[in-house]
Amino acid sequence: MTWSLLIRNGSLIDGTGAPARRADVAVEGDRVVAVGSGLRGEARRVIDAGGHVVAPGFIDAHAHSDLFYFDCPAAESKLRQGCTTEVVGMCSFSPAPVSPASRDAVRAWAGGIGARLDIRWETFGEYLDLLRAATPSVNVVHFVGHGALRLATIGPENRPAGPDDLKAMERLVAEAMEAGAFGLSTGLVYPPSAYSTTEELIALARSMARRDGLYFSHIRGEAAMLEDSIVEAIAFHHCPAKSLNKAFSPLTAVHAANALVHAQRPHVGQSTKAEEDVNYLGELGLQEHFAAWGSAMRNSLQPELIN
Repeated sequence: MTWSLLIRNGSLIDGTGAPARRADVAVEGDRVVAVGSGLRGEARRVIDAGGHVVAPGFIDAHAHSDLFYFDCPAAESKLRQGCTTEVVGMCSFSPAPVSPASRDAVRAWAGGIGARLDIRWETFGEYLDLLRAATPSVNVVHFVGHGALRLATIGPENRPAGPDDLKAMERLVAEAMEAGAFGLSTGLVYPPSAYSTTEELIALARSMARRDGLYFSHIRGEAAMLEDSIVEAIAFHHCPAKSLNKAFSPLTAVHAANALVHAQRPHVGQSTKAEEDVNYLGELGLQEHFAAWGSAMRNSLQPELIN
């Protein structure tokens, strides 16, 4: 048997929680096809990994690389850290959908965080087609951003969404999910996502939930607003729509961790209530994802609720 690649003699950590063991890994094309000690077979390329760890690629569960894939599809900054999958479209930003009237606003929005977008698409599907053609070297898990939905329908105005606006955004969510989006993200501290009401978000989430989408939230505020922001996230779970509860079982409140770090300084008393709220998320069966900088919050949570 001839493989594309054979990695020999490495210390294998396979991601299952099992102890490291010495093993060989055979790859054919883009698939791992065999794992075991002393694999017999030829390979077009052989790597002696003695003295090194061999592991599956890491997943960056919160990235903004969708701003840079077209200019830098090699994504070396991630690959050199071992990341082979990125979750993007975070914090309400995604490069699509775009309406003809919102192109300049989206370019300015991206430019505000250091990116330049050559917008050659309107729908989320058209954007994904161009992204696939760019062949980024990492796997991409893409969310559709709530801010992008607002820019494409309402524009940058600070006003509530009317019934026609909501219908238009629900249609764009459905199109994005059908095209391949994994779910919806909000960035409720960033305009124009910050201009939304909880009712608007629940309406959009219902559209997403029917397609088993996931929801990511950069919550609405920190410090003095922390408790209300977490309560708003919990409100999605209590929505009467059964499908919404199902879709929000993987709710991620990533930025609650950073918020609590801030809250523990000028709002120490409030942070205790916020910890109770986030523990309650876990009791509801919702998942919270905390980045490394959330260690202060991790230390305050019930251990069984930390994934």
